Amino acid sequence: MINMSSDALALQLYTAVLDGKGLSEAFEAIAQALGATAAIGQRMFLDADQFSAEPAAIHVNVSRQATITYARDWINHDPWLNALNRPHEGKVNFSRLVPPAAFRRHPIWVDFLSREAPLVFHGLSMLTRQPGAVTGYASFWRGEHAEPFGPAEEALFDTLLPHLRRAFMAESRLGGTARPDARLDTLCHGVGVISHERKLVFVNAALQLMAGAGDGLALAPDGFKLRAETSQVLLDSAIGRALQASSGVEECSLPARSVIAPDLFGTPRWRFEVLPLLPGTDGMFRDWSGAGIVVTDLQDNRDAKDDKLARRFKLTPAEAALAKALKTGMSLSEAAEARGVSRNTARTHLARLLAKTGSRRQSELVLKLASVVG
Repeated sequence: MINMSSDALALQLYTAVLDGKGLSEAFEAIAQALGATAAIGQRMFLDADQFSAEPAAIHVNVSRQATITYARDWINHDPWLNALNRPHEGKVNFSRLVPPAAFRRHPIWVDFLSREAPLVFHGLSMLTRQPGAVTGYASFWRGEHAEPFGPAEEALFDTLLPHLRRAFMAESRLGGTARPDARLDTLCHGVGVISHERKLVFVNAALQLMAGAGDGLALAPDGFKLRAETSQVLLDSAIGRALQASSGVEECSLPARSVIAPDLFGTPRWRFEVLPLLPGTDGMFRDWSGAGIVVTDLQDNRDAKDDKLARRFKLTPAEAALAKALKTGMSLSEAAEARGVSRNTARTHLARLLAKTGSRRQSELVLKLASVVG
């Protein structure tokens, strides 16, 4: 722990707001003072007893991708939020709310946090109501094998609560510091940019979510990685021609090239529109040159039924993925291989599926899934 007074930490918060630099450095200082190894700051929303959240604007020693995955897949399976039952004003020590031994067995730790955010185990958090159904969420974390936060850290945190609340409110009203490419994060389509050096230099929030689904599309420093080799060859060729056009080597008046790629089950899932970017291009790509790629998830319409199934039975993402695979006629072994998990892990997910759906055997489960989704 770093011995900083609450007044000094509060001053750092207010200075960060006034300077317009965001609260990340102030959060790092508070984390050090609390003896925390990670921190997150984000906005949550409550609608009809369902939580949703923006990707974390502040993430210290937690990847942005992990915060996106949490907001997309896990927030309504979070035992801490479920224990709160409602947006809660003030301080919460999550180790007091949910015993660590119980949390260690929960799917959110086993299937998600232990792999993607292992420092998020013991939490000391603040939730504060903002205008509308919005909750400001500031949380500081220690890993699984560290000691939970105790009375001394709670006392320091208590003195910081009003300052954190004011800083969150001010940051929200001022709109924070917008990145030049922040407008692209508002799109439902995935957007990526590949430079002339064949480096993936930008991906928006929607594209990160698509890649995080693990369904035949992945991101790498040098571009997109598709499970289907034929689609990969076509996409690489389209990107190469777009880069040539952007450099003036090839005619640039051609329309965007379209490539379709399948998901893990062989169903057409991703449509890539590839177009050359020139310096000074108007519109959403005006900040770059190279190749622009717009990705559409063709399964958005089909996902509604699967979402209905997941909501009805309160399935975790891993359980919902197995349900989808079994519904298509895959065996348990085939589903495990397609999702890249062991057969034992798949058996665990199957056991949870049987329990949640009230099914006695796998054949009964498949019939029940079919009756729900049609």
